[in-house]
Amino acid sequence: MVSLMKNKRILAIVEGEKADFKLMNHLLSVFYNDDFYVWPYKTNLYSLYNKLKMNDDDDDAFDNLDIKQVLKSVERDVDILKKLDERYTDTILIFDYDPQDPEFSEEKILKMKKVFSESTDNGKLYLNYPMVESFKHLKCIEDNEYENRVAYFKDLKEKKYKTIVNSDTFQTDFLKYDKETCISVFRSNLKKASKIIGSGYVCPINEEQYFKIDTDYILQQQNEMLLNEDKLYVLCTCFFFLLDNWPNYFLSMINEK
Repeated sequence: MVSLMKNKRILAIVEGEKADFKLMNHLLSVFYNDDFYVWPYKTNLYSLYNKLKMNDDDDDAFDNLDIKQVLKSVERDVDILKKLDERYTDTILIFDYDPQDPEFSEEKILKMKKVFSESTDNGKLYLNYPMVESFKHLKCIEDNEYENRVAYFKDLKEKKYKTIVNSDTFQTDFLKYDKETCISVFRSNLKKASKIIGSGYVCPINEEQYFKIDTDYILQQQNEMLLNEDKLYVLCTCFFFLLDNWPNYFLSMINEK
């Protein structure tokens, strides 16, 4: 478990109260032994975007919104409000790309990515493509087919993607992913991210290589593929915050076979 930065407290804002909440609680419990709190927003990124815009229509002021204050406005549980009131060193937002949502737009998602770009400030957004189930969209450990695995817009629109994942995956239950299995999933997704940015289907081996993985560029490529081909690469980035903070520590594990 990681305890490399003293007094680091993480607030993880996740989209759903089931799969997203379950996965992030599990990952943080397995890999991080300091203080954290996972709070489910219970709706998607585009609803959050609309909520932020409702609070302020001025694009300049949009960037200065206090995300915790906005979230507190939708929470009624007194105990949870107390947790949101606490001080955190880092805020991360884990949301789905969800291109099938009626509110989806490239403009909205690019804006959210720009606004939430720093975990120690307003928060950093990590996207799962097309959704959190991408974490388990592997048929086996070290699935060689994952390099080219895509999700089709038609399947997303018809709400078939989760069924497809559950029929393909080697493990449907997030809680049964032990440390070694999670590391394998991390490795596959880092290789996939490297491919999307044009560096080949290889895993970064050091901090310099890892930080060349530009998630803004990945979003751009996914947007273009969706527009031109009605599909997108399956890719999970919800664990990237671990590497953002402790790149060498995690890369040493990921590259150790």
